[in-house]
Amino acid sequence: MAEFTYPGQYITEKSSGIRLPQSVSTSIGCVIGIFPKGEVGSPQLVTSYEEFKSLFYAPQDLNSLRQVRGFFDEGGGSLYVIRVENDTLAAATVALRTDGEYTLSASAKSKGAWANSVSVKVTGQAVASSASMEAVLIEGLHVNVLTSDGWEVGQRLFKNVSGTRTYLGKLSVITRTSTGVKLTFAAPSAAAIGQGDIIEAAGAFVEVIDSLGNVVESYEKVTFEEGTKGYYRVKINAVSQYIQLSEAGTLPSTTIANYSYVHAQGTATSKILVSGSDGTYDKQSFLDAVANVLPQITTLANVFSCLEDSSLVDADHQDIYNAITVQCELSKRYMNLVQVSLAAENISRAATMATAGGIIDFRNGLVSSRFSVVYQGYVEAYNEISKTMDICPATGHIAGIWSRISTNVGYWQVPAGVEANFRTTNKVSWSLTDNQQGVLNPLSINAVRFFSGYGLLVWGARTLSNNTDFRYISDSLTFNFVEQTILSSNLWAVFKPNNSALWSEIGINLDLFLTSQWRAGALRGDSKSEAFFVNFGKDVTSEYDILQGIVNIEVGLATQKPGEFVHYTISPKVNL
Repeated sequence: MAEFTYPGQYITEKSSGIRLPQSVSTSIGCVIGIFPKGEVGSPQLVTSYEEFKSLFYAPQDLNSLRQVRGFFDEGGGSLYVIRVENDTLAAATVALRTDGEYTLSASAKSKGAWANSVSVKVTGQAVASSASMEAVLIEGLHVNVLTSDGWEVGQRLFKNVSGTRTYLGKLSVITRTSTGVKLTFAAPSAAAIGQGDIIEAAGAFVEVIDSLGNVVESYEKVTFEEGTKGYYRVKINAVSQYIQLSEAGTLPSTTIANYSYVHAQGTATSKILVSGSDGTYDKQSFLDAVANVLPQITTLANVFSCLEDSSLVDADHQDIYNAITVQCELSKRYMNLVQVSLAAENISRAATMATAGGIIDFRNGLVSSRFSVVYQGYVEAYNEISKTMDICPATGHIAGIWSRISTNVGYWQVPAGVEANFRTTNKVSWSLTDNQQGVLNPLSINAVRFFSGYGLLVWGARTLSNNTDFRYISDSLTFNFVEQTILSSNLWAVFKPNNSALWSEIGINLDLFLTSQWRAGALRGDSKSEAFFVNFGKDVTSEYDILQGIVNIEVGLATQKPGEFVHYTISPKVNL
């Protein structure tokens, strides 16, 4: 409230009370799998296949790489990547220089065997230098040079006379003068500096070379003195996609004095990284990633898993999928895209759907949940190693289709039907007949099928929920969207006075938000009252609730239901 002190006019600005919620995204994907390289222990967000390749790709024949490519090729835009870790996963490393107790080492940016053929080349290079004919005069603790280019406090300086270098000391102060720049040493040597001598600050030129001999990264004027612009931890470690440099121990003073603590200027040493290991993956590797890394994602995410790149059996697949479902139920943010294994599919194809170990058995090993969706059918995808088309799980492609439809139409449109077509492949491992799918559909097993004239389509829209309110994917996606939008946009209401003004403000804002969703087509009904309700006030928040600090707001939604069965009745027309 304004404080009135003088006679005159006052203006007070007042909020309208309208706080329209900021909608959350329903098109983000998440992949859990084995990848050749990349960060472990935290989900990494990428927004293109090119970005994914720069962080996680190396030439290995993995289904996970084809599934991720399928996600982006089919229309996916943003993807969280969770790289599964194991106890014996190790980074490649090499000692670039060892001198007494001192070691300068290079290690791979991330763990795995991918970097075992990568080499690091270090060439001595002056990061700053005075011109050979420049006036250089000794002034006790100082040296005068003409320009300040490249000089930094902390650099180690040397005198260069016809290629012979003598250590001068560490640069401690840079002072501009009327004739140039004065360099002051922290611990000057007794070496005399004559007219025309060259003064240099030592550093290195670092190159990273892949297994084909291509220079994939290079860094000029790298320094090893903390605080300088070229300091390797900033110039290399913070940006390199391949290596990290590290030092251990103390560099001997004689090494510094001999200008050999990096390499003599112009000379180079190249070392190959070794001892990187991919380790061995098992079910626990995936379960650890699901329990410890997946919950770090705080947005909505459609999760697909890459389980075929390890020696897991169907029971392991089911346990991993069920663990993901648990995280979905706890967070109410994730959807779990489950792939019926190829082994189960082949058993049913050779016998019946109900044959032991077949598709129905696989589904029966999964827990029921509105957050889980099961798909049958592997699809052909391009293998970048063999340059051939190989089959791989379809869930990566399907997650991309989910994202495409959510972006182009809306989260309320089930990702199935002619709009849910595969853009990059036209072949499926087993395209079911109507009667075959008629056995699986009541069990909420969705299919990937080929239709002449339409191509390969996602043909099924059911979740694994036992609750008919959440039979369809659109039911779950709508509730996920509305719930997370409300939670992310209404934190302002916490600790406000619990009275009718607060209830009305919350209720009005929710009404406006849901009205906008109804008008967009997300909710079913010819009027607002048919599409949703928002109840607030004393009817839902009692005096007892107020004393307990509770505000109750009730929201009801009429979600869009897909036309799963289109029935035509056709009869003869007789003209009498």
